[in-house]
Amino acid sequence: MMMQPASNRNDSMSMALFDGSRCRASFRSMCRSPTLPRFCARKALCWLLFISLSCALIALRSIFLYNVSLDMGTLCEVNHKVRPSNQVRLSNSTRFTIVTFADKHALSSMAGRYTSLLESRSLYASLHGYGLRIYFHRPDMRRSLVWSKVTAIHEIFFQGPEVPSSVDRDNDWIWLLDLDALIFNFNVKLESIVESARAHHQGNDIDIVIAMDHNGVNAGSFLVRKSEWTRQLLRRWWQMQVGVVMVEKFFEQGALHHLINTDKSIAAHVHIAALRQFNAYGNPSGDLYRFREGDFIVHCPGPTLKKWLPAYAHEWENMMQQCKLREAWMHAGTQLESPHQP
Repeated sequence: MMMQPASNRNDSMSMALFDGSRCRASFRSMCRSPTLPRFCARKALCWLLFISLSCALIALRSIFLYNVSLDMGTLCEVNHKVRPSNQVRLSNSTRFTIVTFADKHALSSMAGRYTSLLESRSLYASLHGYGLRIYFHRPDMRRSLVWSKVTAIHEIFFQGPEVPSSVDRDNDWIWLLDLDALIFNFNVKLESIVESARAHHQGNDIDIVIAMDHNGVNAGSFLVRKSEWTRQLLRRWWQMQVGVVMVEKFFEQGALHHLINTDKSIAAHVHIAALRQFNAYGNPSGDLYRFREGDFIVHCPGPTLKKWLPAYAHEWENMMQQCKLREAWMHAGTQLESPHQP
């Protein structure tokens, strides 16, 4: 192997050093040059315009893609059956409480749309004489927010003030309704849902009324009755944490689904209702679960369906204004129109 002469090696090293120094000097001169700041400013402006245009296109896509148009005539006809009255007819044997969780995390995910969501519950409870509890905090910080349903049921049913022994409170019910749901048909009463479930089971004890979709039971809207059976269920439900795929994937909903499907003694106390009876989904694509005018509520569970929630909230507000329902329901209570009246 032929060795390079020492003089040539020194020349090469000198050239490399010279080139490096020239590059550094050139870079410093570019930084001092007025051309570079102008170039950077133009580049930053281009990026700003690109980002702004992208955001505008995304917003337009959401407006046109996730758009809902409901038949206001049908909605007005359905809700005008709720007539104002000076007194609310409270049931002596059955008491219902609506429960919704609207803590900081849930409200932030609604992106300011929660006004209509909470108003729909407040109006419905006032019209029918139901109780309403909206939790703006998490009752139990040890787990995800959705597990608070279990602790809330236990708190309302079994930790509240004792009622007189002469009052039968074993027929109290809680309606758990997730925040991402809107009530559209105020003429539906919770009593009718419970009566329908009991009729289906021929008078046997029913402690849970819930609907089911392709993933299993959906805990976004379900009814639960106060009973000793429910007390025992809450304990088992809370303990169902690990080792079950449904629990790890769907949290409290998966745990309840697992208990219902693996224990016949639990399933005997559960009525599986049609989804559209009180848990229709906000998806205008046309499947069996899709909300239609006249259905009780629209529910938008999960990231995909939740994209439709702003459109339904907008239509809900249109319904309230065009049907003048706030003016019609300005009194504290109502008297529902009897189906036998003309």
